[in-house]
Amino acid sequence: MHDMVRDVALWIASLTGHAILVRTKMDVRMLVEEENIKDKKVISLWDVNNGQFPDNQLNCPQLETLLLHSPMVHFEVPNACLERLEMLKILAFLTVDYTWEWYSMRPSFSLPQSIDSLQNIHTLCLRGYELGDISILESLQALEILDLRGSSFEELPSEIIKLKKLKLLDLYGCSIEKNNAYKVIGCLQLEELYLHLIEYEENFPHDVSFTKLQRYVILLEEDSSNWKSSVDKPSRALSVDGFNASAQSFISLPIKDLFLRAEYLDLNNLKGGYKNVIPCMDPQGQGMNQLIVLKLNTCLEMECLFDNTNVGLLHTQVVFANLVELVLYDMDSLRGVFHDYFSQCFPNNGEEIEEGNVSDQNHTNLTLSKLKRFEVTGCNKLEYIFPMYFAKGLVSLNDFKICGCSELKYVFGSEKKSRLSIYQQESLHQAHIDLKFLNLNTLWLHALPNLIDIWPEYCRPCLLNLNDLHCYGCPKLSNLSVRKAMIDSTLQQDHATMVYSSVLPKTLKIN
Repeated sequence: MHDMVRDVALWIASLTGHAILVRTKMDVRMLVEEENIKDKKVISLWDVNNGQFPDNQLNCPQLETLLLHSPMVHFEVPNACLERLEMLKILAFLTVDYTWEWYSMRPSFSLPQSIDSLQNIHTLCLRGYELGDISILESLQALEILDLRGSSFEELPSEIIKLKKLKLLDLYGCSIEKNNAYKVIGCLQLEELYLHLIEYEENFPHDVSFTKLQRYVILLEEDSSNWKSSVDKPSRALSVDGFNASAQSFISLPIKDLFLRAEYLDLNNLKGGYKNVIPCMDPQGQGMNQLIVLKLNTCLEMECLFDNTNVGLLHTQVVFANLVELVLYDMDSLRGVFHDYFSQCFPNNGEEIEEGNVSDQNHTNLTLSKLKRFEVTGCNKLEYIFPMYFAKGLVSLNDFKICGCSELKYVFGSEKKSRLSIYQQESLHQAHIDLKFLNLNTLWLHALPNLIDIWPEYCRPCLLNLNDLHCYGCPKLSNLSVRKAMIDSTLQQDHATMVYSSVLPKTLKIN
């Protein structure tokens, strides 16, 4: 089927005057013997088995695109080979496909001096090679896209800042010998930047401003596994290990725009007195509503993600509105996911009360209605995860995992709000709350020695699609709480999975 689609596409292209040559497992020396090669506008060769170009010139005066791919072949391009390709606009040599992966073994590839004759070239892609000196690239004044993903080279030429048309720079997975890359990048007026340097010692400057950037993936850490394993890769991603700038000065840092506009934000070992994400990283109160994925690891000073206990900040009503994935690891000071003024004004779980005269609409805007995956591990000061009024808003939650939180007592609701008698004293309208987690498929509760209950006594959870329940290392967890999770769920069926043990996991078959 693939070959048929390709053949039809090539046939249509030939009818419209776009002469295209596509071959696999070809020796590039055979190009000179190809019929009608001088009429070709596009040449695409995949899995090339010999990378030695012919010594004489390629007679392709109409050629606009030349793409060659081979995982391990060393391409050798004589100077004369490119001299008659004045119309060439796109040139690509690839060891890998257009993915986020690269090979650790890079074949060598030397840029021919004649590449400076390609004055119409706007896209140059050299993926996965040991390139050495790339200073010749300074001469390509029409260049708009420079893709060096997975390659190694001596240094990023400082003169490329004179390439005024350059819009996209891809240095993802690159190894650069000299520590000058960040300084050069900071001087470019890019629209897209993909940056992850391997074993690179230079610190990313805080005074760099990328006002024109529309898309970016910037990983300022050695390990890129979190990003590569992410199912949905947003168009603006920032991952930083060891960011150390005072929280008080964050608003004045040009680099703050990368944080505030990111759709994927992964922070490891954050330092500088950041007690929260909002307002510390969002002092103007915009809510960071563009965030889709938020991962925090070993941010030892952070006490919560969102702190709205200061009444003066109540104008920030909508926060993390598009958050789909939230992951928290080893946050030793984390006492709550949210420290929220509204939770103090709503003991009636959503009913308007006289204190503060706050309406239900105010706190509804603080729910995480798009959150699908939530994982929290090693946060030992947490006593509960969410206040009760958040529970009704988690309508999209699909995957919920909690592990190794030694002080956790409740998943939903604080200790003082867990008892039915307290709730009945405060509530004038209903004796129970129905909690509908209709999309929840997986619930894991691991190594939680003080966990008493998942939800308060007055809650009746509805988990129709719960298919995977793991509870172990939770000796204080009530059987009633587990039975509540099973009612009306797919755990009643033979194919569902349940693990329930106070010490070690064991599988139980549910009939």
